[in-house]
Amino acid sequence: MTGLEILDRIRDLGVEVELIGDWVQVTPLAKVPSDLMAEAKAHKAEIVRELTPTYSDGQPPPLDRPPATEQELRRLMDHTADSENFAKWLERAMNHTDPSESFI
Repeated sequence: MTGLEILDRIRDLGVEVELIGDWVQVTPLAKVPSDLMAEAKAHKAEIVRELTPTYSDGQPPPLDRPPATEQELRRLMDHTADSENFAKWLERAMNHTDPSESFI
């Protein structure tokens, strides 16, 4: 079975699959049978490739740091132009805590 086929089977169960950095988040995990989850783990690289958005230059935008170049900024702008992607990006940005900040 390919990564795309595994994704389709998981989504057919009514489960959301989302790429967050290098992590593949499956919600709710309890709906996915253990044999299908084992198959997904074995094909993680393919699944990550399927979930990674590509843009005109074939590269994903930086989501874990501010854009360093104009090209990265354009990728991020393309990514956030989609309302669903923007909502996910905004939620991550609003919930991000800078590790260098310390609270007393």
